[in-house]
Formats: sequence, structure tokens, C-alpha cells
Amino acid sequence: MDDKKVKEIQKDLLEVQKKAREVEREKISFETYFQSNYKKLAKDLRTCVETFVDDLPRSATSEENFCCMAEVLLLLDAFGVLVQSEPVEQLQALFKRHSDVRFRLREAISSCLRKLWLLSSNFKLPEMYDSRTIDLEFLLQNAKIVLCTASSSYRLLYMQKAQPLEVPVVDEAAQLKECESLIPLQLPGVRHAVLIDDEYLLPALVKSKVG
Repeated sequence: MDDKKVKEIQKDLLEVQKKAREVEREKISFETYFQSNYKKLAKDLRTCVETFVDDLPRSATSEENFCCMAEVLLLLDAFGVLVQSEPVEQLQALFKRHSDVRFRLREAISSCLRKLWLLSSNFKLPEMYDSRTIDLEFLLQNAKIVLCTASSSYRLLYMQKAQPLEVPVVDEAAQLKECESLIPLQLPGVRHAVLIDDEYLLPALVKSKVG
């Protein structure tokens, strides 16, 4: 074997050793990997559950489901504390189905999974394809109060599945033109209307002799 070939082989070996050292430096411990991935997944799950708890109308699902979601948030906190405090051997044992996993760690996992399974079985939402569908078709079916401008309330006329609104409340009613005031009054189910304004604001556009 000539010297040129030997030098090429030596160069290749040095490159392999260099890459091996780089890979070794980039390696992270199982504990760090587990905790960092858990934090990300727990954050995503928490954001999803909190969105449902805070923004979903209470009539959209059962009270048991809302209680279950609240319990999931508490269990995520409890399991997160255990993940930070348990030794790496305990974390590794979780994936090996060992019987020596500590009771509190095993119980925290099983409780959280049990609640999530109940939600996946009982918490039903309609199929949604975009934010407009969510706003106008699903939320309005369960809304008790709808806040909108008088002119945009015409969109409620075309919501076939929306609950009838019994009492429209029109704020700053004196600033509306008569044609604008008539829009919310034509909504199906309206029995009474409340018009609110302040006489010390801008001069009224509509004046009535009715006191």
C-alpha cells in the first residue's frame, strides 16, 4: 500500500473520530431528555385544556367534563413536580414496566391517563374546519350572551342552529340611526328590547316623545 493511500485512510479515520466526538458532545442525559420533552408536551396539553375550560360555553358539555379537565391540570402539576424530584432510575423504569416504580409516581401517571381517557370518551365536539365555523356555528348554539355591534347583528339572522335571543340590549342606542336600530329587533325570538344611552353624550340621532 503506497503512502498516498495510507494518508487517505488516516485522514478518513480522523474525520470519523472527529464526528464521533461531536456526536458524543451533543448527547444529553436521559433525565434531561425526559424532562425537556415532558415540559413541552405538558405545556401543549395544558394550553389545550385551559382553552376549553376558559372559553367553552358551559352548556356545550357536561359539568363532569369540566371537573375532569380541572383535575387534569392539577395532575399535570403534581406529575411535573415528581419528574423533577425522582431519580433517573425511576424515570427509566416507567418505560420498562417495572414493578419497582414508586407508588406515588405510578399513581400520578395512572390518574392522569384515566382522566384523559374519560375525556376522550365523553367529551364530544363537532367537526370544525376553520375559525369562522367555530365562532358562528358552534359557540352561538350554546351562548347565553352575544356581544356585537347593531349593524353586525344581521349575521345572526342566518345562524339556523343558534339559540333564539329573547332580549337584545342596545347600548348607545341614541347614536344609532333608525334603520340600524331595527336590525337587532328583527332577530327571531325577540320579545323585549332594552335601549341604553346617556343624555350627556353626543346629541341623539333619533328623538322620541316617549318618556
